[in-house]
Amino acid sequence: MREATREKKGSHSRDAFKFKHKPPRLPGWCYACDVDFALVSKAPPGVVAFVDYKVRGEKVLFSEVLAYNELLSIAPVFIIEGDYEADGPFDVLEYEGGDWRPEPPRVNTRSVLRMADWAMLSQWEQTLRNVYQAERVHA
Repeated sequence: MREATREKKGSHSRDAFKFKHKPPRLPGWCYACDVDFALVSKAPPGVVAFVDYKVRGEKVLFSEVLAYNELLSIAPVFIIEGDYEADGPFDVLEYEGGDWRPEPPRVNTRSVLRMADWAMLSQWEQTLRNVYQAERVHA
C-alpha cells in the first residue's frame, strides 16, 4: 500500500456528496445507503466479504437491509460493532438476512466473536481470506 493511501482518512467530496443526497436536493423517495467496506482479494480476485461498522446501539436501517440482502449473493456480510473511535473491543456479527418492511426492520445476525483490539481483528480477517481462497481453489 502506498504511503499516501495509508495516511488518507476519508474523502471530503464523498461525505459532501452523501450529505447532499438528501432532501431538499433530492426527493424523499431517493433512498440510499453507503456500504462501509469491501474486503477484496487480489489472488484469486474477488470480494471476500462486506463489512459495515456500527457504533454499539446503532440500528441497521431499512436501506441497509435491502443492500445487505443483495450483497449476500456476492459474499458474506458482517457488522462490526465498537466504540465511536473504532479502537476496540469489537463485536463481529454475521448478517444472515433481514426484512426491510417492518419499522424497525427485522435483522437476523449471528454473533461470531468479540475481538479486543486490531491485532485480533487482523487474525479474524486473515481467517476470512483463507476461507475465501480455499473455496476458490476447490471450486
